[in-house]
Amino acid sequence: MTTARHTARNRHLRICREENWGQCPAQPAWQCVPVSGDGYRPAAVAGLFAPATQFGGWRRAVLLEEAKDVRGEFVCLAWPQVTALLLGMALDRSGDALASYCLDYYTPADARRHLGAKVERMELVATSRSRPLEIRLVLRGRAEEANATLTEGDFDYANISPVPFALGGTRVSVDGAELTGIEGFRLRVENHLVTGPPLAGAPAFLIAGRRTIALELSKSDDDAALKEALRAGTPVAFEAQFAHPEGHTLGAQLPRLHVVTNQDSAVAGELAGTVARMEAAADEAGQDITWSLDLNP
Repeated sequence: MTTARHTARNRHLRICREENWGQCPAQPAWQCVPVSGDGYRPAAVAGLFAPATQFGGWRRAVLLEEAKDVRGEFVCLAWPQVTALLLGMALDRSGDALASYCLDYYTPADARRHLGAKVERMELVATSRSRPLEIRLVLRGRAEEANATLTEGDFDYANISPVPFALGGTRVSVDGAELTGIEGFRLRVENHLVTGPPLAGAPAFLIAGRRTIALELSKSDDDAALKEALRAGTPVAFEAQFAHPEGHTLGAQLPRLHVVTNQDSAVAGELAGTVARMEAAADEAGQDITWSLDLNP
């Protein structure tokens, strides 16, 4: 038996939007996406059935495969040229309609294709000002299939900036007033996917449920704006503008945030800080989150 031993640099990913759920388009518009370390975890998962009877005694004499689907987390740094695709996968929806995607994942040992992938959860995370911004997607999909024709030469990252977005230099404001001392940022979006019953060995459908959005901010304890909002029970408008050394900009706006907790942290010898946790609601215009990306030509 032969093996194809390799390192992480020999693994590659490309993504395209599907026109019909679970079907790769005849002429796919591929976007190559650099994977962050061991950050591509989606894989086929089998659903097994065992009848609740004593048939066969204390051993499981009957164990049937009902269906397979695809599940797992994908982590990527916020490279400017791929950020729009990844955020759009999670945030661009109309009602229950959430677009699905085809993902080709290459490894020398097992090149494969994931079909019908939709975003269950997205997190936009920066754990400190010096760390790059990460995009974490939890995916669910219809099926996995082998892709023997996929080669390493099918991937090209020449158009992608070597520098991702980071928290350093980011402007964060609440109700139009800038917040200083931001040390951490975590935006979480849940699409609450609903999976249909098994049909011909795969889920019959995969649709989005109610969307929920939460934001966590870690900052120095140098103002009381969010604490006042919590005490008064009034929502706040939030905006973040991420800058990039090449001139690209990424913006996110949450027009109606309710502060849930704002916990102080004061460790001896360290700067006093707070961690605020907030949840988003839709405003009068029906918007819970908007975002924009401007690539400097």
